Amino acid sequence: MPLNVVLEGPAPWGFRLTGGKDFNQPLTVSRITPGGKASMANLCPGDLILAIEGEAAVDMLHCDAQNKIKEATYQLNLSVERPEVRLWSPQVAEDGKVNPFKVNLEAEQQEFKPIGTGHNRKAQPFVAAANIDDKRQVVSTAYNTPIGLYSSGNIQDAMQGQMKGLVLDKPEGRTLTSIEESDVYRMLQKDQEEPQEPRQSGSFKALQDFVDSDGKL
Repeated sequence: MPLNVVLEGPAPWGFRLTGGKDFNQPLTVSRITPGGKASMANLCPGDLILAIEGEAAVDMLHCDAQNKIKEATYQLNLSVERPEVRLWSPQVAEDGKVNPFKVNLEAEQQEFKPIGTGHNRKAQPFVAAANIDDKRQVVSTAYNTPIGLYSSGNIQDAMQGQMKGLVLDKPEGRTLTSIEESDVYRMLQKDQEEPQEPRQSGSFKALQDFVDSDGKL
């Protein structure tokens, strides 16, 4: 919707233009001087200039628009279109005067949307899930403590498991029903039963040979 803005003269007017037909852009207010006449007339950055002193500005070149503004002496009439999204700070009332260049620090009221009750709960410590079937236990209780890891039974089981892959099992020997059936026992028994000749020393044997030969050397 077009707005009529009246600036009281004389110049300077306190605003700057950009665009024009030669730039393929509409004439637009690019800057407002704080406290200037354009600021007092509530002209805002981003306003599109539709007419200057009643003359349409759609086909104006940039320099033609500037010259038309300079021709105004005591009053400048502008027809502008203000986009919905403004590029300027909101107006703040101070001592009954409107100043569009002071930032409004008042917080805007926002609709309160409560979050689900689950977000307000206190964080709970992590607890491991229990077994579905209490009878089924994956890990033995002996390994749940460091002491169980180094028990003699566990070490022996681990050593046997490792040695099975490295050393071949020796074939088991013939199981004897009694000691008498062993070969060693039989050999010892045979040696004890056979009569053995008494052992003689070398000197005694030489003397015996001398006697048997009737003293002949």
